[in-house]
Amino acid sequence: MITNRFILLTISLLIPIASFSQGKSELDVFKHTAIDTTQLIVSYDLNFKYDITGTKNPRQDKVYTYIGQRICHSFVESERSADLKMAAQYQEKGSRGSRAAMLLVSNLGETYTNYPKGKVTVIYNMDGAGSYLYEETTPKMPWKISTEHKIVLGYNCTAATCRYRGRDYKAWFTTDIPLSYGPWKFAGLPGLIMEVETQDGDYHWVAVGVEKPKEAKPIYFLDRTYVKTNREKTRKQEHLLLKDPAAYLDSYGIKFTVVSFSGEAVKLKFFTFENPIEKE
Repeated sequence: MITNRFILLTISLLIPIASFSQGKSELDVFKHTAIDTTQLIVSYDLNFKYDITGTKNPRQDKVYTYIGQRICHSFVESERSADLKMAAQYQEKGSRGSRAAMLLVSNLGETYTNYPKGKVTVIYNMDGAGSYLYEETTPKMPWKISTEHKIVLGYNCTAATCRYRGRDYKAWFTTDIPLSYGPWKFAGLPGLIMEVETQDGDYHWVAVGVEKPKEAKPIYFLDRTYVKTNREKTRKQEHLLLKDPAAYLDSYGIKFTVVSFSGEAVKLKFFTFENPIEKE
């Protein structure tokens, strides 16, 4: 029988494999282009259920949204960090680690709204299959603004609801900050989104910080090695990865085995992340 000790040991062994070279940042490793200048940085706490069966406890991660003059860049902190570490490993040494065993993965991808103009660029890591990139027309979310109000982080907010790609959302936005953005792909309201939650409670973002940079802070786009594709193909690949991470990575030559107390090699089966944000 495999104990949690084996799983934790495997996780601890995997993480250092994908680390940056000491003292280097992503800007040292990747070619990059400054595409805008940040005018506001919003940080959110994200609670999410990565297991669709509901048998696992919700997890929490940090989401950052950098709002520029024209472009909005949003990403999950641990997800982007793990992706960049693996990409750096690959570009420097020709081999990849894996983030499949890291629990803090919400599978939202990294989004650049209005880049290029009128579109959203989405970057999604597929571990052994590489980093996928696709563009789509900026979504038009059919928001319905209500008369409900509440305070979020000291800002007076108004409620709005919409159904988008298989999920029902309720957002709280503030016209005190008249910027039509929020975390992930959320946009289109007459003010900054301070909180948003799915009706089923699977995903819940709450703003915990709003900061105006004291000095010019560029929004960068990193010229990594991407698999350029479309949303439909990305979703199919995503389904394969989230359904059974260990089997998926095994197909790319990344093995997950441990030795039991009896000396027998045992193939690990990790928990599923099968609860994608977009259901259709």
